[in-house]
Formats: sequence, C-alpha cells, structure tokens
Amino acid sequence: MTDILLTNEKGYYDFGIKNGEFITTRGFETALILSLFSDRRADISEVSPVDLRRGWWGNLILREILNEPLYELGSKIWLTFQSNSEQTTLNFIKRYIEEALIWLVEKQYAKSIFIIVTKKTNEEVFAKIDITLSNNLLITSVFELGELGKAA
Repeated sequence: MTDILLTNEKGYYDFGIKNGEFITTRGFETALILSLFSDRRADISEVSPVDLRRGWWGNLILREILNEPLYELGSKIWLTFQSNSEQTTLNFIKRYIEEALIWLVEKQYAKSIFIIVTKKTNEEVFAKIDITLSNNLLITSVFELGELGKAA
C-alpha cells in the first residue's frame, strides 16, 4: 500500500515534501496517524449536545466511497483529555485506540494489534502499538498522544 507520508518534524503532522514532491511510504505510518488523531464522532451517550460531538468531515465522503453507511475513521481519544490520570482513563484510551485500528484486522492487513498506554510523570500519555501484519512482519510505533487534564 503506497501512501503520502505525514511527518511531525515541526511539532505537528504535515505532508512530507522533498524537492517539490510528496514523500511516499509503503507502510502504515499515515494510516495510523489518521486513525489515531482524526476525531471520531462521539455517541449521544458520550456527549449530549450535538454540536460538541466532533467528528471528521471526511467520514461523510468515505461512507459514500466505501459504501459503508456506518464507517467512522478516527478515534475517540479526544474524549479523555479533560480527564485525570487515573488508570481508568488510560484504559479508555487503549480501548479507543483498539476501536480506531480494528479496521487493519478486519481488512486483513494485520493479524493482531497489541497496545500499551502509559503516562509520564508530567501527565503526557504515550501509546506503544505493535502490529503483526498478515505476512508476520512486526511493526512497532510509539505515539505521544497529549497531556491529560487539558482540553484537546
């Protein structure tokens, strides 16, 4: 799978460009970034006011293209960042990451996904994600997810 590489060289994700051309990748880097950091729309049970449920506008287009009316790219990690740093919050983050990446298994790109979510002493949250691809190759990625106790 070839994709445009997103880089985080400036402290935010942006298209990788070299010599005026997009940098491409044959890996899952960009797919992981979009899956984790695009906001999945919250359910009414999670956020009552409709205008505060967020969601990525691109899902409307993807539902049509993929012919999957319930398709949602992204994660609900954003729901946790006004929370405290209790283990319960870290467990929610892990669950939201699992939900965001399950498509890799469903579409048979991966056999399994293993996630560890940890918090540093300054409330920064990190996720280590091990993905065993269908060809048994192991990909390990670490992402800084943000800081608990602050609005996203």
